[in-house]
Amino acid sequence: MEHWWQYAAAGAGGVVAAVAATSYKYPWLKYDLGSIKKLLKVKRIVDKYQSEGVLIIDVFERKCRQHPKKAFLIFEVGSIL
Repeated sequence: MEHWWQYAAAGAGGVVAAVAATSYKYPWLKYDLGSIKKLLKVKRIVDKYQSEGVLIIDVFERKCRQHPKKAFLIFEVGSIL
C-alpha cells in the first residue's frame, strides 16, 4: 500500500468486519448495551440525589404526591403457551 488512505480504508474494513462478526455471534449484545446505558443514567440520577443528601424514598413520596392517580406498577398476567 502506498497511500495513507489505503491503510485507513483497510482499517475501516476490518472494523466493519469485526462489528458484523460480533453482531452475528452475539445478536443480543446491542440490547445489553442499551440496558447498561439506561442503568448508568439512573445511577447518575441516584448519585446526584445522594450527594445532595436526599433519600430515594423521599423522591418517591414526592412523586406520589405530585401524581396521586398515576399507576406505579402495572402487572398483567398472561398465558405462557
